[in-house]
Amino acid sequence: MKDLIRLARLAKGFSQEEMADMIGLSQSQFSRIENAEKNVPKERLLHIATLLKIDVKQLLPAEDKNIKGFENLYGRINDLEEEKAEIKRILNLTLTYAAKLDNSLSVILQSAQKSKNFRDFKTDVAVLAEGMYKCRF
Repeated sequence: MKDLIRLARLAKGFSQEEMADMIGLSQSQFSRIENAEKNVPKERLLHIATLLKIDVKQLLPAEDKNIKGFENLYGRINDLEEEKAEIKRILNLTLTYAAKLDNSLSVILQSAQKSKNFRDFKTDVAVLAEGMYKCRF
């Protein structure tokens, strides 16, 4: 386990301090984990394995490698990663739509300032609203 965590961390380009921050430890605490000087709770090993994208079974002692509940927890973390990716996708779409809406509102405001009468302004807004409807997601 000792060499695997260190090698995986280095391969990902993380310093000990960065890894420690990501899992909520001090650098010295993480160093003790990496050097196998400290017993590590299985949940923390799972967190480390997830961050380093390695199989958690490689970090477990032989007698713990077939714990069913642990595998269920590992599967749930993978599910959460997929949900996180979907939330990011939806957020990006929302931000894109908000930017288009902001731009459209700016155009409406400019139109209102240029319109000679309410009827011209009302026509301009109707044209813009139709354009916004067509560009929705």
